[in-house]
Amino acid sequence: MAGREAEEDSTFLRSLDAIVLTGGRGTRLGGVAKAELRVGGARLIDTVLGAAYASGSERLIVVGSRKVAPASLSVLHTREDPPFGGPVAALAAGLSLATAEWVLLLAVDLPRAAELCDLLLQGATARHNATQYPASTLEAATQATPTPTPTLDQTPPAAAQAPSLARGSINQESPTTTETAPEAYIVRDAHGMLQWLAGLYRTEPLQLAIEASLADAGGNPSGLPLRSVVSRLRIAEVLDQTGASADIDTEDDLVSARAYTATNPRSKGEHRE
Repeated sequence: MAGREAEEDSTFLRSLDAIVLTGGRGTRLGGVAKAELRVGGARLIDTVLGAAYASGSERLIVVGSRKVAPASLSVLHTREDPPFGGPVAALAAGLSLATAEWVLLLAVDLPRAAELCDLLLQGATARHNATQYPASTLEAATQATPTPTPTLDQTPPAAAQAPSLARGSINQESPTTTETAPEAYIVRDAHGMLQWLAGLYRTEPLQLAIEASLADAGGNPSGLPLRSVVSRLRIAEVLDQTGASADIDTEDDLVSARAYTATNPRSKGEHRE
């Protein structure tokens, strides 16, 4: 499905779960749990989960401390092993509770999660439905000046070269087949950074990629970068030209997010009644 507001019948996203990672110690924010930060009058955890639910996610899976559990939402909770073991450990824990064909993977510090989820689903659906398409098909078209900030475990812009069908990339001008269909749709922000925690992933290939990454690391997920997992997948990029994927790492980021949300109420997520 493409979202609860527009129930478009699609075999592409016929089942979708959401995994929200709340881990991290928030050291650059004075040790404050990001999930508890309020932007636009709502906690970030509530905003992100609300956006995931509005996007059609059936299971809402939160990885991290139970202290941030939203009372108004029905969610599944788990914790990475070991605690604060990094994004791969957290992803593995969350994915163990997922049952859908696709998972929406989000960080908790995304104050514009509603816009971001729209961007991801629209871009992914356009890619899936098009037999051939230019890369610009995946762009979110507005002329607003972006104000995104880099996230943890980001990758720098790739060198200019022809797209490849190797793992970690997808030829965005070739017809889609079973062998070339993307296994993940990941946002690339206006700074050229791929945002692993702003992506749509096929569950089975993602699970296999995690297992392979853990095998290479001797079974220890601590400190493994998400790049070690995602690089094993065929990905298509969804370009964010409006700053929808801007996250909160610093006090300045928080101030900017609050200022934006004050004048753009659409950035708030929708909540389960």
